[in-house]
Amino acid sequence: MHASNMNWVANNPGGLDRNNLFFIPDEFDGEMPLIRKYTDTIPDMLVPFRHIPKKNQAVHFFVDDYRFECIWNRPYVYADRYRGRMLLSPDFSVYTNYPIMVQRWNTYRSRWMGAYFQSEGIRVIPSVAWGNADSFEFCFDGIECGGIVAISTRGAYKFREAFTNGFNAMMEQIYPSHIICAGNISKVYLGEIDQNMITSYILERPSYCYRRV
Repeated sequence: MHASNMNWVANNPGGLDRNNLFFIPDEFDGEMPLIRKYTDTIPDMLVPFRHIPKKNQAVHFFVDDYRFECIWNRPYVYADRYRGRMLLSPDFSVYTNYPIMVQRWNTYRSRWMGAYFQSEGIRVIPSVAWGNADSFEFCFDGIECGGIVAISTRGAYKFREAFTNGFNAMMEQIYPSHIICAGNISKVYLGEIDQNMITSYILERPSYCYRRV
């Protein structure tokens, strides 16, 4: 018989709880923790992780993963920092050259972080990311349908067809009420889209802040 993780969850020697089993979300969508839909205000600006957002600003994670891996390692620290504020759920990468199980694990981590932050009183806008068509089986799970979601066009300019296929699949599976987009979607999306349901943000380098257009 194996000991329960509850025997050591309160005392975590050597980073033993690397899977963050101290928090088990109440609700799942299939095998993914469920992030409840966001229907509140649309942010005026997206500021990168490590910034403290001001009124009607939201923290985004559309940066290299190593810059925010620390939130998975110490989620309770960042829950204290962002409680009462607005952020996008962390965007752990699902690159097409990653093994499918790594893509699934990173999607799980994104959903877990969003569900955990919501449980801590943080306003969370779900971020959506996808890889190739194989990822469509899981990368839209764990987001309640009918709310506002966030996407990024970062790195998509050379893969416009793949981006378009994933965007269409997102629309069919999540039915978002509105989409906030970090980047210019018209440069990467090959189909027609109702511009009234898109709020675009332009990048202000070198700080990785996105200002609402």
